[in-house]
Amino acid sequence: MAIKKLLALKVAILRSEIPPHIVAARIGVHPSNLSHFLAGRRPLPKEARQKLAKLLKRSFKELFA
Repeated sequence: MAIKKLLALKVAILRSEIPPHIVAARIGVHPSNLSHFLAGRRPLPKEARQKLAKLLKRSFKELFA
C-alpha cells in the first residue's frame, strides 16, 4: 500500500478512538499483524480489510483503493 494510504488509515483508526488491540480483535487478526500491516510490512487478508472499513465507517475503496 502507498504510504499516504497507510497514513490515512492510521489517522482513521486514531480518530475512531478504539484502541488498536481492540480494532485487531474486532477484525479477527492478532494485534502484531495489524501493527505490521500499518507499518507496510505485512498484508492483511481481504476479509479483515473489509471488516476494518466497516468498523471505521468508511468505504473499502476509500481506504484500500
